[in-house]
Amino acid sequence: RGGARAKNEDSNASFDPPTGAPLVMSAAGTDERAPLLLGADAASGGWGWRKRALAGVAILGTLAACVCAVAATGGLGPVGRAALGLDEQCHSPLAQSAKEIGLSTYAPPEQCKAMVVCAGSPRAASTAECTLAEHVLEYMMEDEHRAGRLQQEKATYLGYWNYHLHQLCSDGFDCENKYPANLRELWTRDDWSNALSNIDGGDDIRTEMDNYYGKRDSVDASSVVIAKSHEFDETLLTMCDRRLVLTSSRDKEEVFDSALSLGWFTQPKEESRWWFDTYYDLWQQWGHCWVSATQGDDNTARFDLNFKQLSTEGSFRAVVRLMAYELAKVLQLDDTLMDMNGIVDKVVDRDFQRELNPALTNGGLRTAAAEAASN
Repeated sequence: RGGARAKNEDSNASFDPPTGAPLVMSAAGTDERAPLLLGADAASGGWGWRKRALAGVAILGTLAACVCAVAATGGLGPVGRAALGLDEQCHSPLAQSAKEIGLSTYAPPEQCKAMVVCAGSPRAASTAECTLAEHVLEYMMEDEHRAGRLQQEKATYLGYWNYHLHQLCSDGFDCENKYPANLRELWTRDDWSNALSNIDGGDDIRTEMDNYYGKRDSVDASSVVIAKSHEFDETLLTMCDRRLVLTSSRDKEEVFDSALSLGWFTQPKEESRWWFDTYYDLWQQWGHCWVSATQGDDNTARFDLNFKQLSTEGSFRAVVRLMAYELAKVLQLDDTLMDMNGIVDKVVDRDFQRELNPALTNGGLRTAAAEAASN
């Protein structure tokens, strides 16, 4: 999933971060594009401390509003979020900016039985977690379909949600100023298809958009669907009859080291720390919004994976089992009728100590030996 390597070569090619930071595909096949930040080089490139401070205030101010509101209530349902103004804070950074300048978002399926939202944090095993969910569903749905207890035999992976917008604004910040100036008032697939001909990476975006709508058009009321989005997007929480949101966490310094190894930030490490902290806080804001949005919703559950749970076979097996039970609940299946041990064994045999994000140099699930060597 995902496409060829591409970079942003629009009119902001001088790259003043964060509004014009150079962007590269994190890797072909990962559905996501990563910010390549200038770090220490930013100051010499004309990015003064005042602009950096303003960028930080913009991101951190939004984070503070969301975090403080969540902390004050211990988790908010829809009524509590509205009362504290969180509906305005927790919105899609991609979709809201796009609508302001006349760019359409994905049209969701009209109906579906259940949805898994892979909303894990960047560099915190989000791809590994999503892969595990796909594999659990694969074995579970095959067995249940064979037994006549489930209409669909497999889940439909819809890809990265609003992939076209994610590719054009990969860091999810100040997107209205990052979407290319020649992309405006695009409301239909034909509009997008014609306009993307003149955009770097446009063929990849067009292909992914066609793939999405092809799969979406096959979805019906009995379908189970999967979509990925690091960025918070409230639309995903209105799709299907029931939902499971997958979130993930990892030690902050390990996230920084992983991002550095992929070139998302530049060496020396300490000179990029300010930029990492700024983006890490933004990622944390998205995570808090996902958590808040699942509170008080009987039809939406959340499952959180900590990166360390992938390091030993025992903890790996335990987290796969817990995930399997959560998925059974979302699909409204009777887990007592399932061969849950068999499902877990298959996933562990297939995925433990295997690179679950092979397109990335140091991404996803690493082997225990690699994990130990890095500590």
